[in-house]
Amino acid sequence: MRFIFLGTGGGRFVMTKQLRRTAGFVVRSGETMVHVDPGPGAVVYLNKVVGDPGKLSAVLVSHAHLDHSHDVPVLVEGMADGGRKKRGILIGSSCAINGCQDFLPVIGEYHKAMLDQVIVAEPGQEFRIGDLKVYTTPTWHNEPSGVGFTFSDGKYTVSYLSDTGYTDELGRELKKLRPNAVIFNLIFDGEERVPHTNMDTVRSVLSEITPEIVLLQHFGAKITMRKMERALARRIEEEFGVKTVALRDGDVVDLPPKRDRTLEAFI
Repeated sequence: MRFIFLGTGGGRFVMTKQLRRTAGFVVRSGETMVHVDPGPGAVVYLNKVVGDPGKLSAVLVSHAHLDHSHDVPVLVEGMADGGRKKRGILIGSSCAINGCQDFLPVIGEYHKAMLDQVIVAEPGQEFRIGDLKVYTTPTWHNEPSGVGFTFSDGKYTVSYLSDTGYTDELGRELKKLRPNAVIFNLIFDGEERVPHTNMDTVRSVLSEITPEIVLLQHFGAKITMRKMERALARRIEEEFGVKTVALRDGDVVDLPPKRDRTLEAFI
């Protein structure tokens, strides 16, 4: 599997000021390509990497916050060749697909009609998208219906936890999935238990499972402006003895690891 991190920023301040890109990431396996959590800028950087969004097989949305979902309609339209083809899959949280409480749907009926499938995801589900199996995991966040996504090509398993604090339910699911790699959205450096990913979340997860590699991304404003990313990665690596990488915008990671290259190598 190849993971192309189009953007590694998260949170409202990083998003609105574009301190880092908020474009989400792409997963490729064989002929299958999915775009995960396309925030503002996703269509711009996707085009730089692969050209036509019509090459996408699916768009996955973990929850309805703008930094994860803003560019969903334009990617759906691109996937469906401007609406001339009924094509592609959208998998997203209930709030993202249908709206809930304070959240409007991230996509309307006009764009839903362009797709082959629109799936409302709940924790504990399994989907097949071409060469990929995708499993959904629970989150604890202020978007109540959010999910994480775990990807497997049959040989290697990668868990993207999305925005979440630690819960026992998440720990149990990760023990079952036994991911080889974990992607954390490390928006905060703090260490208290909160419904968002911080160092407390990372420590709790790594106390339950032992992946081969940890990837940190989706950094918030404090971490980004103080340039704390590598120091936090070193702290995790020293404490748990697991290779930990603080990702940059445009990083390309092959899993199982081969070599990391920057986005410019693919432009």
